[in-house]
Amino acid sequence: MSGGKDRRILFPVFTVAFFLIAMTRAYGAYFSGIKYPFFYLYGFFLIDAAAIALLWRLCPLKLKLPENLKRVFVSTALGLLVALAGLWALWLTTPDAGGGVRLFLYGLTFNQKALYVLALVIIGPVLEESIYRGQFFAILRGRYGLVTGVLGSTLLFAIMHGLAPVAFAQGVLLALVFEYSGSLWGSIAVHIANNAIWYAVFVHA
Repeated sequence: MSGGKDRRILFPVFTVAFFLIAMTRAYGAYFSGIKYPFFYLYGFFLIDAAAIALLWRLCPLKLKLPENLKRVFVSTALGLLVALAGLWALWLTTPDAGGGVRLFLYGLTFNQKALYVLALVIIGPVLEESIYRGQFFAILRGRYGLVTGVLGSTLLFAIMHGLAPVAFAQGVLLALVFEYSGSLWGSIAVHIANNAIWYAVFVHA
């Protein structure tokens, strides 16, 4: 196996594996009744941060803004509108969608909660967009076309989130924002806004 292409494929796979391990430990700690899951939360945060640092160092990502900034702004704005519509639909159908997270955060200190919010709103979206759109979508899109790129990267994204229909819809949206904006910053912005609004409405409110 040669360096560049193989590393571009294998690195995100191992990154996802570490991400899944950290997530499994965090949720396992909670559901098994461990009273203080913040230790796992710190580990989850650190693995996220380390994965982003390694990913950006070893794998080139489409971070440079294209010359047509209007296209980036329009694609991002449309993505935000669709994300808001999705959150509104979720609120109408499942108003207690954040109940599990509220239970997870119950009893944690302010600093621990702040760390969770940072991971949810900033670290998580940046890492996930770097992996699923910046790596998997870009690879599949380049080799097999747009439809395969969208569906393949979205399926991996949905598996990561428990195969939730909402996650699948979000994955399709983010892939299309990345495709039509021509920049990873578009999908990162939509993902951050989506998670921030979700937390404010379903958890913090």
